[in-house]
Amino acid sequence: MKNIKYIPFILFILLSSCAPLQNFQLPNLFPPTPTAGTPGAPTATVTLRPTWTPTASNTPRPTQPSLFPVAQGTPLPDVGFPEIGMGNASLLRMVFRGMENRFLALTVSADDQRVFVAATDGLYLFDRAGQQIAAWSDLALFDQPCAACLSANRDGSRLALYVRNLGAWEARVYDIAGSQATLLKNIPSAAPFENLPNQNRLALSPDGAWLAYAAGNENLRVVALADNASIFEYRGVSQLAQFSPDGSLFSIQRGRELLVWKTAVWGDFINLLLPAEDTPYLFSPDGKFVTIALASAMRVYSTERFLVAREILVQPSYVKDRRWRIEFEDEQTLRGYGWQPARGGEIPVTLARWNIVSGETLAAESQSAAALPASPEFYGANFAETPAAIGLAENYFGLRFTSVDTLLVNAPHSACWLRISTGEMTCQAEAENFVHAGDAVPYREERALNRTYLSTWAGDRLFDIDPRPVVWLSKSADIALVDVEQATTDIYRPGTSQLIQSIPGTLLGAVETAQEVVLTTREKSGAMYITRVQKSDLSVTLQIKEGSLHAPLAVSLDGTVYFLKKIFGGDTSVLKILPPNSDVVIDLGRIVFPAEPLALAVSSNGTVAAGLEDGSIVFFSPDGVQSNLFQALNSPIRALVFSPDGRYLAAAARDGLQIFAVIR
Repeated sequence: MKNIKYIPFILFILLSSCAPLQNFQLPNLFPPTPTAGTPGAPTATVTLRPTWTPTASNTPRPTQPSLFPVAQGTPLPDVGFPEIGMGNASLLRMVFRGMENRFLALTVSADDQRVFVAATDGLYLFDRAGQQIAAWSDLALFDQPCAACLSANRDGSRLALYVRNLGAWEARVYDIAGSQATLLKNIPSAAPFENLPNQNRLALSPDGAWLAYAAGNENLRVVALADNASIFEYRGVSQLAQFSPDGSLFSIQRGRELLVWKTAVWGDFINLLLPAEDTPYLFSPDGKFVTIALASAMRVYSTERFLVAREILVQPSYVKDRRWRIEFEDEQTLRGYGWQPARGGEIPVTLARWNIVSGETLAAESQSAAALPASPEFYGANFAETPAAIGLAENYFGLRFTSVDTLLVNAPHSACWLRISTGEMTCQAEAENFVHAGDAVPYREERALNRTYLSTWAGDRLFDIDPRPVVWLSKSADIALVDVEQATTDIYRPGTSQLIQSIPGTLLGAVETAQEVVLTTREKSGAMYITRVQKSDLSVTLQIKEGSLHAPLAVSLDGTVYFLKKIFGGDTSVLKILPPNSDVVIDLGRIVFPAEPLALAVSSNGTVAAGLEDGSIVFFSPDGVQSNLFQALNSPIRALVFSPDGRYLAAAARDGLQIFAVIR
């Protein structure tokens, strides 16, 4: 709880090694005058009786060990997985997991003894000596910066987090006992998915009895977890929420404003103006003080009347660009880690401790550092980020099964063939050049001043074309699509530098059958096209101008092309098909997606799956009737494919590759 305010700076720190620190101006040293809530401001209401009951489940659900999923390098045992269809899609479970492990957020229990670290590969619990106590791969935040999506009670025995589940935001509360995490309550939200930082916020009271939560632009509510009684509701915009470590205060940040209520009465709030929206502040463990970290001073307010108790200068006092992490050691002792923009490759660092009651500087030291410590390291958590062995990316050149047993994952700088039955993986990677892959061979894209070359790893040159980026390569590497300044998509054959065909617009998606390539493109004017190209001579046999299309395409075994058209003014899309050897587009049905569809796949039995921006997958039948939705990943799904026998479904995102199968 008490460290929830550090997370915006954690994100800043993680980026500081690859970008210059931004200047931070010294705020006005004259303290702002606290003001009570005034007419016309967003209002808060106190409800003494239950008037609102969230949709929630109180059924305990401890985490359970399982044979699945297996990790990279481990054979995937075939236990007789059935073909995926509309009748069993709800039984899909993850059977393979290839994830990178990257830090997202952390929170520290109010007693300062437990550190919860949220990463892309799950949730970790450490003690302050740095020892890992537990890890839960099924408890994960969505991969977007969120300063208030993770909160613990006083002793770390209860944890709250915001997750994405079944196409909706969901606040969850878990009871933590040793290595067990048991679901106490889940509260879904109707707030739309926007894929923006800090969309949600929640906070547990130190005693674990109350949960404050809000998703999107919803009102922030405080409820009693025991009986769902509504304690408090804030009607207005808010970014962050937290309880003081002793539970006597509750605060909401609204831009530069810090609104504070006393939880004993929930009466009028005090409005404290922060120097900047990202200024760090922290309540003392006993709730008697709140400290604001300025560039060259620690400003301490008494929470009795929110007047400045003292201001402790930090030398040198002329520094205007110092940033801080601050943490209380006890009720009176505050420690800080300050840093300034790098100079000559070194980062000026200030380490200090202060007594906020007496105003005494207990220790102060200036150092230089080559890099800043990672946030978990700062709080004593022995957490290390690890990359995935398989190539992952924000976008993919290709994800497809080259056989029933082999999956090709083509990220922009790598091509990996994963044999799932044995766990064997073969990869070719290039840090400086893009990598494209046919079904069996990887190719290196080298961009010279006047030419673009596509060559094998042995140096055999396949394409020698105009100096434009290759955006798609066919399975047999006999057709390359090239982007020309987002104006046209040009088509080339190997062995010749001559342009064969040019399609208006930049490429959105492409699929191929034995005889054709079908692609969607978008012109700078916004006009979109579906174009069918004959493989034999690269002639255009059909071109349809459409108003607004989603990017993904999919093709069935019989050559039917599936695509999605947007309907303006809502979240509804139309599923359309273009049958083989036909010029007529057929509407199958309308589908409502909880987020933008980014990937599309069709199984051998005609079941259609759409991978969405919120990490969920929607299934619908060949006639367009929507069936099931489940949460596959915690970041946007960029590629999706069924295995040829229809028994596996692979989904790829920025932080992971997962394979699903039906487990009864």
